[in-house]
Amino acid sequence: MPAPFAPQDQPFAPNSLDLIQAFVLVRHGERTPVRHRLTKHIPETWNLCHEGRAFDAAVLELSPEGKQGRDELGVFRRLERLDGKLGARGDCLLGELTDVGRRSTLEVGRMIRALYIDQLGLVPSTLSESSLPQLYFRSTNMPRTVESLQQLMTGLYPRPFRAEGIRPDVLTRDGMDETLLPNTMGCRRLGVLWAEFAKAAAKKYNPTLHRLDEKLSLYLDGEPVRIDGRPRANGILDTVRAAQAHGIPVPSVFADPAVQETLEKAVTHEWFDGYTSPEFRRISLGPLLASLSGRLSEMVGKGKGPKLGIMATHDTTLAGVLACLDVFNNRWPDFTAHIALELFRPASDSAAPSSSSSLTSWFRRSQSTSHYVRLRYQSRPLTLPACAADGDHLPGFPEFCTLEAFQRAVQKVTPRDWTEECRVSGGSSE
Repeated sequence: MPAPFAPQDQPFAPNSLDLIQAFVLVRHGERTPVRHRLTKHIPETWNLCHEGRAFDAAVLELSPEGKQGRDELGVFRRLERLDGKLGARGDCLLGELTDVGRRSTLEVGRMIRALYIDQLGLVPSTLSESSLPQLYFRSTNMPRTVESLQQLMTGLYPRPFRAEGIRPDVLTRDGMDETLLPNTMGCRRLGVLWAEFAKAAAKKYNPTLHRLDEKLSLYLDGEPVRIDGRPRANGILDTVRAAQAHGIPVPSVFADPAVQETLEKAVTHEWFDGYTSPEFRRISLGPLLASLSGRLSEMVGKGKGPKLGIMATHDTTLAGVLACLDVFNNRWPDFTAHIALELFRPASDSAAPSSSSSLTSWFRRSQSTSHYVRLRYQSRPLTLPACAADGDHLPGFPEFCTLEAFQRAVQKVTPRDWTEECRVSGGSSE
């Protein structure tokens, strides 16, 4: 069940503030494991992928006269095994968004609609050509995130609220240009740093896993549990939690909260200790935060840009963004976990003064201290350390950063030249 999206047991925001822009980062929905692990104890194939199998594929067609045109071809995708045998209808591929994941991301989309459209009226209630410029939909170029985004969009705009024939853009990037995740493909230096930090984490935290060997090695063909083992500790935890998210039974020892806590602590350090390094922050999620910060400036300075953006991402994206801003809770993000980045202005700033001197003062103020930014994770407002000082947040509400303070924090993790800094010959990990 997805976490709530709207703030719980409190007003959305002080009455003195109006929401004018929001970006939501959502981890994809529940999926199958990305590799076969623990297959003697957890089913190797999951028959949980029925809804995403029938397609009307867009194809090129030629008329009898040879004129090129567009047609649709109905297809049904099925799994073929290594031995050539067909899987049952609905059998999932590795790492595939399941029907459970489709339902949960649909529900998150519905919750986003309930808050931002039904309650606050941030964007129009109906998806039409006129509303498209106010919306931004983007995903990493992976089937499970693209399909999660499509489910989020369906929850945001159910069929009765979509104009006939409307086709909103779903944006993806080439792998080398991707900023919606820590991009080790496009940034070789990041891959080097990541390996260094993973090696250091294995040395430091493998001893904490020794006490699990007696319990878990029985299920791992006698192998010990290690960050850099075979299978790796993070793979074990991922497989177990994916199974639990679908109600698939796992051996009781893997369901033990104390065992999972020990595994989670070790693998969280493996994957995210790199964010203690300023260089790592800059070349991993710094470009994404810089892009979002730029969109906030565009809205404040020019009144342009989308009012609502939804991006389908990954666990490493959410944890990385939180770590860059010093609010990561050292817990692995759940399926459909979400971050909301929200821009506010005082309600009294809806109109500018008439005199030229007052207008200049108002404009300067409206671009910095009179606009506020809030970050919410799993519906809970976060208090950023960068905004703790007096004058850097709304008085009495430390979770509302001034735009200026938020952008100073982002500037610290923004690369000067990402391409140059990503060269393997880059500097130390600081």
